[in-house]
Amino acid sequence: RIRSLGIFLQHSFEHGSSPTIQEGGEETAQVHNDESSIACSAAEWYLTAARVCDESLVYPLVERRPHIREKNEEAIAKVHQRLTSVINTRYQDARLTIYGSCLSDLTLGGSSDVDISLHLPAAEKLKEDYHAGKIGAKKYESESKRFVYKIARAVEWNGSKRGGNCGARSFIDVQPVPRARVPVVKGKDIHAGCPFSSDGSKSFDICFMNDIAVVNSSLLREYSKID
Repeated sequence: RIRSLGIFLQHSFEHGSSPTIQEGGEETAQVHNDESSIACSAAEWYLTAARVCDESLVYPLVERRPHIREKNEEAIAKVHQRLTSVINTRYQDARLTIYGSCLSDLTLGGSSDVDISLHLPAAEKLKEDYHAGKIGAKKYESESKRFVYKIARAVEWNGSKRGGNCGARSFIDVQPVPRARVPVVKGKDIHAGCPFSSDGSKSFDICFMNDIAVVNSSLLREYSKID
């Protein structure tokens, strides 16, 4: 995140509009020059801080444990694949997309959950009907909550021995949070094989139709590749 902010400030400084000197505008030009100097200094500070973090934290970690990054990526992929399989058994047109630090690659992996945006055409249609005035706020809220609880039950049921297609129990601590600003289903995959946890488990958050976050995470990932 530090590196991405530095790159963003540097990009803004290098490609920003040139100062315009208006009539009697020496003072205006000086203000623009001062702002440009501040932006440039801030960009240099953030990029320097990112290099220090890399040298003191990231590089030593990678050198000591060369395969930990690959194992963590495999754990993330397992969680995503298993959840997709489970939810598609109930909603065949559902689409699950990873976002957040797991997508932007701006994490050391230790405490990061797998953030997943769930796109449901039925839920999207419900939202469109609400904004078009076809249904009221009360019905929209109740139907939205139903989607959250259905997804939570599907994950919990298919992650148990009795319910499902995953064999041994995989998902535990499944908790629906329907009243959040972005509704979410929280849980944990105990068979993910995460190298950062003692039991190999990996926590996840399934957010409903958080498409903007997916785009933002993709943008941060591209920024991080520039340095």
